[in-house]
Amino acid sequence: MINISPRQLEVFVQIALHGSVRAAAERLHLTQPAASMALAEMERQLDAPLFDRERGRLRLNARGRELLPLAQELLERHAEFGRRVREEGA
Repeated sequence: MINISPRQLEVFVQIALHGSVRAAAERLHLTQPAASMALAEMERQLDAPLFDRERGRLRLNARGRELLPLAQELLERHAEFGRRVREEGA
């Protein structure tokens, strides 16, 4: 069973958008090692890399390009779920 967290999805999406773990970590207020570990664990669970590593940059590979829109949709749904829960509780 795959157990990927919203945080791992956020790290994946931010790395895909900005091309580096450092930039993703800064945007998410994480340390670079924490962001690297989140990505590594996600790739381990998927049993496939999502990026090609080239001279310190990360570029989405075919699998990453396939999963990026799904990850973005899941994050939006997760945010929507939180908004609805807050609205109901108000």
